[in-house]
Amino acid sequence: MSNKPFLSPRLTSWQLWTMSNDPDWRPWIDDIINHPHSYEALRMWGLTAAAEGFDTAGGAPRPEDARPQGVRALIDRIIGTPTPVPPLPQDPTGENTAVPARTETVGDVFDEFDEPGDLTDFTATVKTGLSWRPIIAIGLIALFVAAAAFSGCVAWRHWDRSRTEAGLTRARATCAEANEGTQTAAEAYYDALAAAKTVANTDETTLKDVSTMTELNDAISQDMPEISACDAETEQGLDETTASLGEAAKWYEDHMKSLQAAADAVEESVLDKTIADAEALLAASDGKVSDNATREALAKAIEERDADAIASAVKSVNSSVKAKEEADRKAREEAEAAAAQAQAEAEAQVQSQVQQYYQQQSYTPSYSGGSGTGGSSGSNGGTSGTGGGNDGWEVPAPSEPDPFPDYIN
Repeated sequence: MSNKPFLSPRLTSWQLWTMSNDPDWRPWIDDIINHPHSYEALRMWGLTAAAEGFDTAGGAPRPEDARPQGVRALIDRIIGTPTPVPPLPQDPTGENTAVPARTETVGDVFDEFDEPGDLTDFTATVKTGLSWRPIIAIGLIALFVAAAAFSGCVAWRHWDRSRTEAGLTRARATCAEANEGTQTAAEAYYDALAAAKTVANTDETTLKDVSTMTELNDAISQDMPEISACDAETEQGLDETTASLGEAAKWYEDHMKSLQAAADAVEESVLDKTIADAEALLAASDGKVSDNATREALAKAIEERDADAIASAVKSVNSSVKAKEEADRKAREEAEAAAAQAQAEAEAQVQSQVQQYYQQQSYTPSYSGGSGTGGSSGSNGGTSGTGGGNDGWEVPAPSEPDPFPDYIN
């Protein structure tokens, strides 16, 4: 009866390595290194050992593939092909000496599993009859399946709870950021609203287009959206609040722009009215200013649409117009005074001439001569006595019928 062992083709490289390091397997080292799962390093070692001896070759080299660890190693040990023991030596009768089969309990298996690194020398002897290994394997598999299912359920619940918490954390952070952005947009809108209300107090008589004020008042009267708080308890609720905040922020940004545009339109209308009035003043003041440089400055300010420069130039033109009017008034008064003085002097001269004329034409006594006894003279004629004549005092007749000049009224 041959004592040559039969090596299962299901033996692994690590089982072959274990067998190679067992001195009892050295007589069959050729079968080991020629096994289908043998590896190159083990084959070279076996040839060296056969040629030079095992002491020279040393221990068998480890396989290059990873050694099974953990649960996989345990399952391989339970349901896999056991590492065979060396063949028993034959007794003189030609039969194998009985050697007790190696027995293991479930407790022994788990004790060895606690140290997964010590899985090298796990050998078993195949026994005839009912084997307990499949039963233990089935029980362990069922146990592992149940444990895996339980662990999976616990892990899933933990993952779901973690995912929910992570989702809430993300949603809260996103909502808080949206709330802050909406608050910023609202503050900018409030500033624009305050400025627009100031512009709305502009006197409409200073506007060239009154409709701009109507549009500004309409923009001011718009209802503002509420800014929601991020107090929802669910991820969906927080996401809905975030969306609402985004819409509110967009409203504030859009209406701030429209509010500023309406306020700018009113101010532009005021400038248009200022320019129109300035152009009218420029046209009306032509030739009526004392300094024409003021009109030139006004024309330049109108061209540049500079409200401040226009206001200053208008003031200068008005002052120049008043200065011209004052100068013209003084000149007119002086001319009238000179004319009045000339007329007075002319009238005084005429009066003097008239007075002199009357003095020359007034009664003047004159003696014409004559003699007589008892003669006498009178104011209007003379009487004579005996032997007297007709000569005496006379009043000359006027030489002209109207002694006054034609220009004396």
